[in-house]
Amino acid sequence: MKGINRQMVTATAATTLIFCLGLIAINATHSSWKNRIDQHIRQLASDQALLLENQINRSLAGAKILAVHIHTQGGKDQDFIEVADTIRQNLEGITTLQLEPQGVTSKIHPQRGFEQLLGNNIFQNERHKTEALLAQKSRQLVLSDPFEVADNELAIVGRQPIFLHAPSHYLHPHNSHLNNSSDTAWKLEGEHFWGFASVLIHIKPLLQQTILPTLSKQDYAFRLWRASPNTGEERLIAGQAVLLGTQPSQHSINLPNDTWFLEVAYLGTTLGKGWIITLVSLNICITLLAGHWLYNLFRRQQILEQQVNQRTLDLNSNNLQLQREKLELKKFKNAVNDSGNCIVITDATGVIEYVNHRFTEVTGYSAKEAVGGSPSVLKSPFTRKEEHSELWRTISHGRKWRGERRNVRKDGSYYWSLMSISPIKDASGTITHFVSVSEDITENKELQLQVERLAYHDPLTGLSNRRYFMNQLEHQCRLCERSNELAAVLFMDLDHFKMINDTLGHEFGDELLKLVARKILSCLRDSDIPSRLGGDEFTILLPMLDTETSAKAVADKLVAIINEPFTLSGHNIQQSISIGISIIRGQGLSAKEVLRQADQALYIAKQTGRNQFRVFEEIPTTANPEQASPVKI
Repeated sequence: MKGINRQMVTATAATTLIFCLGLIAINATHSSWKNRIDQHIRQLASDQALLLENQINRSLAGAKILAVHIHTQGGKDQDFIEVADTIRQNLEGITTLQLEPQGVTSKIHPQRGFEQLLGNNIFQNERHKTEALLAQKSRQLVLSDPFEVADNELAIVGRQPIFLHAPSHYLHPHNSHLNNSSDTAWKLEGEHFWGFASVLIHIKPLLQQTILPTLSKQDYAFRLWRASPNTGEERLIAGQAVLLGTQPSQHSINLPNDTWFLEVAYLGTTLGKGWIITLVSLNICITLLAGHWLYNLFRRQQILEQQVNQRTLDLNSNNLQLQREKLELKKFKNAVNDSGNCIVITDATGVIEYVNHRFTEVTGYSAKEAVGGSPSVLKSPFTRKEEHSELWRTISHGRKWRGERRNVRKDGSYYWSLMSISPIKDASGTITHFVSVSEDITENKELQLQVERLAYHDPLTGLSNRRYFMNQLEHQCRLCERSNELAAVLFMDLDHFKMINDTLGHEFGDELLKLVARKILSCLRDSDIPSRLGGDEFTILLPMLDTETSAKAVADKLVAIINEPFTLSGHNIQQSISIGISIIRGQGLSAKEVLRQADQALYIAKQTGRNQFRVFEEIPTTANPEQASPVKI
């Protein structure tokens, strides 16, 4: 009797322990399920928001490219249809491209279905007037509020303002013969407002390039909205007005002069009270069965034979399971090897253990050459040491790294890769391997770089343009203010350049400007930023100077090299240049104020003889530099 009681107590204790472990497993399962759902909708919302943002900005680049084309053609639009066709073929998502000289729609491509827009003046349209004025004033691309078009579809318009250089004289807000203030409000010296290059983008085709419209088939829902800039009221763009289900994950979509928001929620069945009751009931049944089995184990020796037989059956079942797992592993290996992305697996020290077929196609290295080596063989000179160290620091701490890299193939050619590197840990949490999945994005990246070059470089000289220079100058002013770094701006103007244009022609003048640009580059460091503002005006940003004397030395060298006689197109030329210098010490000045000082110093240099330079702070007070000249910014 005592033996039976001991067996009963032991079986009861073991049964209680099994029941508690089952409850712990149920709780862990519920938490794990919820965490996986939350993580998935966060990743889903983040990926789709980034994809939608990139698609919209890529489509808006069409307006910038068209604006650059009109600018380089001096405002002519004879080949508008050919250029528009090329842009639409290379940039997806564009419904139409439009030209709006002085705000009046004159060209549309494709025109079919939009003929009623021809002749419309957007400055007289209450829906688009505000964005048009903002674009004209800011000189940057401005995105309109979503609005309804035919068949109740929503669309947006991106407008890129176009400013052209005045052909014969400069226009200033101070010129007394300009009476209409609206004509001078946004004209810079040497420039006038031509109009807009615009793209019309339907939102529905943009969404169809993502997986958002198919989310409802996967028990998900989304909501795309924006806040009204006037009232702050939420305005639905696409998706459901109200999201039910789990707590939605929200991610922002940053666009020119606006921000949209994407929310994604899971609508599927939750692990609620009914499921928990079912799992607890199942746990009770399993516990009772285990208790009964333990009791019989302790009570009867004969059960040992049954146990041996049962284990034999289990071994057979496990063998079948092992065969199935091997088959699944083979399928997985084939899927990885045939993947369209490059996949690399390394050990914890970074030694390559596996590469798939796509890796050998992209890099040129065979699997035999890659295995046993290091991924650093792909690292190009464009990858900075700090970036490489940050990558290893991230994955070594067990975090996922994602980013773009410019790598080098075996034959020495370069390619762009979008990479994602994840650490693999064992049961103890120790990192054992790293898995890299990368995609060859060279074609898209080169197109992006080409668009950026069109937007930030002067087409005649190849130097940076006014927009890029002002951005870099503003950044340098803030840097000097924070770190007390010393920098300088040189504002240069060719002496008597108008006379050269008038006597020898504009083509000769253009060749002279190209030659001057090359001479300027020969005097500068790699870190210096030269720019052509327009006409014969050049600027140079000199960062990280040791002393003010360094800026004077560069100016002195420029005056000397430009003054050297040379022959151009059969003409003997003796050219000179005047330079104004503004020193940046962290005075808290804006980019416009720094350029204004350099312009005033340039005026003094011209008034006192030309072929020389002057520093703003060294201008005598009797010279009254504040009245020197209209500021060319």
